Amino acid sequence: MIKRVGLLFLIGFGAAFYIILNWKDQTSISSELQKRQRTLSRAQAANIKSFFEDFGNSVATFAKLQSLKRMDNMTQKDMESFVSQWSDSGLVGGIVLTDKSGVVRFNANVLGTPEVGTSLVDRDYFLWAKSEGNEGEYFVSQPIVGRLGASKGKMVVVVASPVHKDGIFTGVAASSVLLVPLTKRYLGLMKVSDETQVYLIDQDGSVLYDSSDKIPIKSRIFDFLEDNTIKEGITKALAAKEGGNLQTKDKLVAFSPLHLGKQDWLVAVISPLETDFTSSIYFRLVTVGLLLFLTILLIRILKSF
Repeated sequence: MIKRVGLLFLIGFGAAFYIILNWKDQTSISSELQKRQRTLSRAQAANIKSFFEDFGNSVATFAKLQSLKRMDNMTQKDMESFVSQWSDSGLVGGIVLTDKSGVVRFNANVLGTPEVGTSLVDRDYFLWAKSEGNEGEYFVSQPIVGRLGASKGKMVVVVASPVHKDGIFTGVAASSVLLVPLTKRYLGLMKVSDETQVYLIDQDGSVLYDSSDKIPIKSRIFDFLEDNTIKEGITKALAAKEGGNLQTKDKLVAFSPLHLGKQDWLVAVISPLETDFTSSIYFRLVTVGLLLFLTILLIRILKSF
C-alpha cells in the first residue's frame, strides 16, 4: 500500500510540476515575442520616418537654390548633382522641376533620360505647393504610379517643395522615392520567425508592403485577411493613429503608426502563436522523458524490496 501511495505521489507531483513549467514557459515566451514584435515595428517605423525627414529637408533646401528660381542653364546641372548625391541609396528615382502650371520643365533621374513636358497639375503635392506650401517646407505624397523618367510605371512616394521667386510661386521641385526598394530595405528583415508576416498599410487600408509578396500593392488588406479580430484591430489602429498589441487564439499582432505629414501609415507584424512555443518543445520533451525515467526507476526500486 505504501509503495502504491509513493508511486502515485511521485507521478502526481511530476505531472503538476510539468504543467506549471509548461504554462510559465508558454506565457513568458509569448510575452517576449510580443515585445520583440512591437519593438521591431516601432524601430522600423521610426527609421522610415527618419529617412523621409532627412530627404524632405534635403528637397526643401534644394528648392531654395537660385538656379531653380531662374530656370536657366545651371538648373539641370544642379538637379543632376542632387540625384547623384542620392543615387547610392538606391531609393531615389530622380527629381523634376515644374513651372507654375504644373508642367515639367527640367528632369534629372538615375537613367539619364531628361523627359519633360508632362503635366503634374493634378498631383496632390503640386496642389499643396501651389495653394498652401511655403518656401522651406516639404510634402510627402500618397503612393502613386510615376509618369516619367526612372519612376515611370513604378509605385513611388513623391517628396516635393514649392519654389518661390520674390515671394511668388513659380513651380515645384519634386523627387520620387521608389516604394518597393524602400519598404524592402526597412521592413524586409523584420521577421521574428519564418511564419511572420509584415505589412505596411496606408490610411485607406491599402497594402504598401507585404513580406510574402502575395498581396498586390494598393490592394485592400481586408480582402486578404481571414481573421476578423485582426481586421478590427487594424481598423481601430488606423482610426486611432496609434500602436498596440493584439493576441487572437492563434496569432500575435503588433501595430506601430507611421506619420508622414498628411500620410498616416501603419506597420503591422503578425506571427502564428504556435511558432512562439517551438523553441520550448525540446525542453518539454526532455522534461517528459526525465519524469518517465524517474517513474520507471522508482517502480524498479520498489519492486526490489
